[in-house]
Amino acid sequence: MVKLYRENGTEILGNLFKKNHKNFCILNGMYYICVNKLINVMNRNTISKVWNVVESKFQREFNVRETLSLVTYNKIIWFSWGVNLNTVKNLSDKCLLFKVNGRKFKGFVCVTLGWEDLYQVHLVSNDYQLKESMEGIFFDELVKRIDDRIESVM
Repeated sequence: MVKLYRENGTEILGNLFKKNHKNFCILNGMYYICVNKLINVMNRNTISKVWNVVESKFQREFNVRETLSLVTYNKIIWFSWGVNLNTVKNLSDKCLLFKVNGRKFKGFVCVTLGWEDLYQVHLVSNDYQLKESMEGIFFDELVKRIDDRIESVM
């Protein structure tokens, strides 16, 4: 048995994780990578810090679930960003927030919708600094523009 812990030290589901092979754990049929460091799950403190950085960029509410389904449609690209599914958050229907661990960028991605019905993407580093904002993104360009900043080598 393997115990997994959050950043704040609280245990995740006790002993429900079973060790499989040398680097994987299984929970409810899903595989998780087991490492000796804490699992990166966003807590209120982390969300608050990211919120403070990007709140001024919010323009209007939108259907975050619809945007999430658009971003996750191509599973290969979505998982190539190194997204931890525990970090996908809806911030008051004004921002789709998730944490990535890509080749070119590691940190938080905040997707918002502008007044002109075009998406905006804000990249926030792990030390809570706004690294880049992209505006005027049409829905069919959203995944490519995010991928270009996070993972793509071209």
